[in-house]
Amino acid sequence: MDTILRLIELALKGTLIVSLFFIVPYIVGCLPVMRWRWQAPGVASAIVFGTALLWAIFLLISIPCTLWWGKFHGLVALVTLAWGLCVAASLILLKKELLAPLYALAKRMRRPTLLPIIVLTCMVIMTAVPVLLKHQDADDATYVVLVTDVVQTDTLYSYHPYTGASLDKDGTRRPWLTGWQRILAPFPLLVAWYAKMSAIHPAIMSHTILPGVLIPLAFMVYYLLARTLFSDSEDYWIFLLIMCTALVFGGFSAWSTGSFLLLRIWQGKALLAAIFLPLLFLLLVQEQQQGLRTALWCALTTVTMAAVVTTTMTSIFVPFLLVAFCLFKGWQKRQFAQTLILALAGTPAMVQGVAYHLLG
Repeated sequence: MDTILRLIELALKGTLIVSLFFIVPYIVGCLPVMRWRWQAPGVASAIVFGTALLWAIFLLISIPCTLWWGKFHGLVALVTLAWGLCVAASLILLKKELLAPLYALAKRMRRPTLLPIIVLTCMVIMTAVPVLLKHQDADDATYVVLVTDVVQTDTLYSYHPYTGASLDKDGTRRPWLTGWQRILAPFPLLVAWYAKMSAIHPAIMSHTILPGVLIPLAFMVYYLLARTLFSDSEDYWIFLLIMCTALVFGGFSAWSTGSFLLLRIWQGKALLAAIFLPLLFLLLVQEQQQGLRTALWCALTTVTMAAVVTTTMTSIFVPFLLVAFCLFKGWQKRQFAQTLILALAGTPAMVQGVAYHLLG
């Protein structure tokens, strides 16, 4: 009986994880992808941009909650309500259109070829290794402890992650004593929200669940990049195979892209390097090909906000990428007004940087 109950519990938690990381982002992402034309319709584009949109909403809610409320259950309630409204809006507005990308994917899977099978097998193995095997990092003392404190104490940054000492002296909240980088880049709170909603311990969420869902998310971004760069579908899979090879043999440094993706993907800075910078590059390539569109600018801004969630290093890399592209575009086409509008998509990252340097 205990074994049966345990299997039922695992099945329920597995369903929750799939729902939180794939089904909900897919439903939400179908709205900007199919109605607002952020990308060509597809399962991967819906999940990627749905995730970016949900994380951008989380950013707008988490910072005020951390500074002025301080209770984790309040953050959980507000984020759940906001994400639930997004799901409801997509279901109401799209209805049966939600199934179209799934039908198209199922149709393509009826005629599998060898190369996609090889690439998908490589992706599964690369995802399974960090999920099933033990791995640790010196940053555990910060990231995992912060998330655990938030979940277990129902507070937002009220305890020091290294000493456990209370930061709220004389009844006055001082969450900034953990560092403004935690407030301005609230990725630990996002992990805590996922852990709370799925009833999984934060350490398990960080080391086991997040690699299992974020590595496939990264490969979805690389697939979208391949779809943008190449016209032949076979070239997509060749590109992904090259990516798999480069990442597997990229463990020559703790700071390489391969190490960030395969061993440290549960850290915010790894997400910036492995997911959001390639996604921003993808959108800039599309801007170069298609010209500046309102939908593309909205997608850029949303992705920038989602990147801000991960780390304060976003305030350096994202503006640098946008400024370099805008300078090139301004010099090449002399479209200075459009270039300025494009640069404004990096405003969330620039605001983060200014706030961090003024307050930190």
